Amino acid sequence: MSENTDDGPKYTITLNNKQYALNEPFRSSIEERAEREYAGNGMLSYWWKVADPEQYADGAWEQTVHDVGDPVLVIETQGTQVPWENLDQLEVEVDFLDFFTLSKEDENSDATHSNGMKSVEPERDDNDEIVEGRTHFPHIPRGYEDMPYPESDRMDKIPPKVERAGDKPELVQWVPNHPDITHTWSTGEAMIPVASRVEWNVQKRADQPRIFDRKENSHDHWESMLQMHGCEVIKRITPEQSVPSRNVDTRSDEQRYREGIAGGNNWHV
Repeated sequence: MSENTDDGPKYTITLNNKQYALNEPFRSSIEERAEREYAGNGMLSYWWKVADPEQYADGAWEQTVHDVGDPVLVIETQGTQVPWENLDQLEVEVDFLDFFTLSKEDENSDATHSNGMKSVEPERDDNDEIVEGRTHFPHIPRGYEDMPYPESDRMDKIPPKVERAGDKPELVQWVPNHPDITHTWSTGEAMIPVASRVEWNVQKRADQPRIFDRKENSHDHWESMLQMHGCEVIKRITPEQSVPSRNVDTRSDEQRYREGIAGGNNWHV
């Protein structure tokens, strides 16, 4: 059963123009996800709340992803498992040069058509000059390479746990940032135990695309989970009744124009 107030169920989300009440079985499944993510930490506690600006100090509300009324699982934990976004990540920039696209007419020329490399005569001594675009190592490779420390302007970032390299070198790349993913629940292992507080917003998590499944809408996926747990549809919403996000400007063009003039910030002819 979902917790109810005088105005109806306390925890709700809106998917596919339907408002669902988050019942106890569904919320328990989210709590179990949190327990799995932070398994092994020495301390873990969590509780549910409905997001509201009054819960935050001045300016802190604007730093969250929440809208008023969103159901949020608050997690406090301590250990080496920390929110993924709190780990420092090494950003590698690689310039991919096309070394193998010489056209027939360029094969005997002094320079390539695209990558700036010059042809080198077989009798030329490498010591004569440094050839731009060299494709071999200037030194014999060692069994390992030094990794630079990630550059970051966030002093609260935590170094990830050091892992022993295998016998064979491997190319490892961090999961790239997705422009439409702004709220993640994933965790990683830090070098040292850390006290963490994180807030999982169920509505915002459901609103984001599923980057590993392009055939299925994220709302469809979450709606199927709600139905599987027996969550009740308490309201059907027409497009005109949809509640806009706080970041969406709902003013008409005329209203924006008039408010701009009144505010003295816009010029007009």
